Amino acid sequence: MVSLNIIINSLGRGGAEKSAIALAKDLAKAGVECTVFYIEHEDTCVETNEVKICFLGLIKGKSTPVRLVNYLYAFFQLVLMKRFSDPGAAYLSFLMYSNVINSLSSNSPLLSRTFASERSLILDRVSPSFMGRWLATNYIKVLRRVKKVFAISRPVQDSLSCSGLDNVVVVNNPYYGRASVNSYNVQKNSLDILLVGRLEKIKNFEYVIQQFPRLASFCDSIQVFGDGGQMFSLKRSARETGFGEFITFWGFVDDPYALVKDKKPVTVVSSLSESFGNVVVESLYHGIPVVVSASAKGAVEIVCDGRFGMVYDDNKTSSSLVECLKVLSDPCNYDTYSRLARTRSSDFSRGAWAHKYYRTLFED
Repeated sequence: MVSLNIIINSLGRGGAEKSAIALAKDLAKAGVECTVFYIEHEDTCVETNEVKICFLGLIKGKSTPVRLVNYLYAFFQLVLMKRFSDPGAAYLSFLMYSNVINSLSSNSPLLSRTFASERSLILDRVSPSFMGRWLATNYIKVLRRVKKVFAISRPVQDSLSCSGLDNVVVVNNPYYGRASVNSYNVQKNSLDILLVGRLEKIKNFEYVIQQFPRLASFCDSIQVFGDGGQMFSLKRSARETGFGEFITFWGFVDDPYALVKDKKPVTVVSSLSESFGNVVVESLYHGIPVVVSASAKGAVEIVCDGRFGMVYDDNKTSSSLVECLKVLSDPCNYDTYSRLARTRSSDFSRGAWAHKYYRTLFED
């Protein structure tokens, strides 16, 4: 039996964590012995039923010294695992910190040889403007040592290729669950805007909230699903619009789509940068039209530059978002984009996703 050790920063409820657990489940069905190793503890975790998990750190806590100790300890743990465990095992890591210790441990002087079966998965956009030039340059040097790098989208692959990496394979995330709602209140004339994701500045939810006075004539509400550090400031922005009663903050919800089944939802992805966009794929599967920012390159790729969703200019002086949503408020247009969404969703099947990982990890 072939084995795969998946390394991830934590078991938090983000897209990378969902991907790691879903991949472990799917590959286990194909006969792969999978273990998910995590390094940091989180108060709220992704569901890990049917998956073998193991803490690779040393102590619990979130302070900088604790994190440093845990990552150093995880590094040495990986060196020992790669030195003494099954030499045919693959090591697949998610996100930057885990990628770094996975790569460095495979090329450590403590090992008698380079560990040839190691791979890394990149979910974060590698760009000097986001990481700092020194960090980005050295991160790329680390990634050159690995056998395969998985990019979550073509924009990520392009970013890595521009930095000189030629060992990149693109594998998009699939939809992990089932569509919990098959139809919505299409005949409603007014829309309900969905903002789904972590409440962080890069998601740019504040921009959409500030636009609501211009949207109120054809939008009934904004429904915000997610937790994060911007919760307080976003609520304040909602009050300042004068339409605070029409903007609802739900916090984290496992299935936000079930809560809007009586509405006419449109998902808006307003991110300043987006390496992929799991929420876009989820919305497509539910037949919900999607409007994405031109800066969210990964999300733009999913909707094929506007073929299966709408793309708006995110310049703050532009009225592009307002115009896109006004078009979708028409029932005929909404129905058209809803059908396009379901058509595009078929390209993100979970079976094809797992098969591509298996083939690249164990057959190529």
